[in-house]
Amino acid sequence: MAFGAVWVAWLGFHVQTGGDYPLTFAPPMNALLDGQLGAFFNLLPNDGAGGSVLLRAPGALLGKLLDGSQIAIFRFGALECTLVSGALGLWLARGMCERGCSTAARAAVVALCVGLPAILDAILVGHPEEVLGAALSVAAVLLAADDRPTLSAVALALAIINKPWALLAIAPTLLAAPHRRGRLGALAAAICAAWFGTAYFAAPGPFVHSLGGLSVVAHPQELWWPLAHLAHDPTVTPGHYLPALITDHARELAVALMVPLSIPLARRRDRTASDCLALLALLLLLRCVLDPSNHVYYELPFVLALVAWEASGASAPLLSMLATGLLWLVFGPISTNANQDVQWLAYMAAMVPFIFVLARPAAIVPSRDRHRRRRRLPAVARA
Repeated sequence: MAFGAVWVAWLGFHVQTGGDYPLTFAPPMNALLDGQLGAFFNLLPNDGAGGSVLLRAPGALLGKLLDGSQIAIFRFGALECTLVSGALGLWLARGMCERGCSTAARAAVVALCVGLPAILDAILVGHPEEVLGAALSVAAVLLAADDRPTLSAVALALAIINKPWALLAIAPTLLAAPHRRGRLGALAAAICAAWFGTAYFAAPGPFVHSLGGLSVVAHPQELWWPLAHLAHDPTVTPGHYLPALITDHARELAVALMVPLSIPLARRRDRTASDCLALLALLLLLRCVLDPSNHVYYELPFVLALVAWEASGASAPLLSMLATGLLWLVFGPISTNANQDVQWLAYMAAMVPFIFVLARPAAIVPSRDRHRRRRRLPAVARA
């Protein structure tokens, strides 16, 4: 696992530029490593209020001490993220071992948690924090299911601090907890409030901008693509843009859907950690499909949650490998060679079936088998 994490963090030891990191994340990271907290808060990146920079700082500091170059700081920060994801893979594999899964299935889970193509893509474009956020979100659900509310709350809060999309992990985490949900939620909220409150009072302007300055250029790999239009205004970046209503509220819609989609599972008393992981994977997939500016690395949290769901069910990660292959095909050869409408059709054809696959364990679609089993039980057992 450690070797794989190093290989991935160095992108197979190929040439690496850092993608968005030098312009967006390097200035606040350098300020933080130099102890200039005022400059750090004033340079927050427009991608999560700087929490991802804070969480990657230990690895980045090691890179600074060992080498000192900007690419070393970036790579060691990325290594920290991949090691966390690899540790999650080992944790899942251990549970599979206790349930009698084959060595091949366990090895596949670890390999996916470390070497997903989406992880390589995330690091290539300068966003290794996606790996960290995905691993923390899955860990929050697993820790909650193990009745460890304190650790689960810390993992959930750190995931949200890392990237705001981790708000989608709130419902699956709370539903996975058998007891002390109030304690879990209160502690996670307190940790998030401490960080976001500090960032706001330290630099209100940069903090507000950091939460609202994301790209809005539409891509074919999203639900809204047929509504996009080519920009003719010379004052904006060339590209396709969606109507303002979608651009301004599509991400809010993805978060708002968490409530109605979680209600069916909340009503079930026999829900398991596997069911909650299916809900997490479903919400993360819908986040990608509904995003007004979807990118290839946005799919990473969905695939990692899918891996965890299959591993928790003591099965080989066949669906995860299928999803990985389809995403590579859609964002790779099809994106390179096909026109944009074909890209949209290919993406929807690849991802929509997974929505229906995950809807049943997430209790969105009732299971006939479950109803049949309940009818066979005596009245006392059903009660």
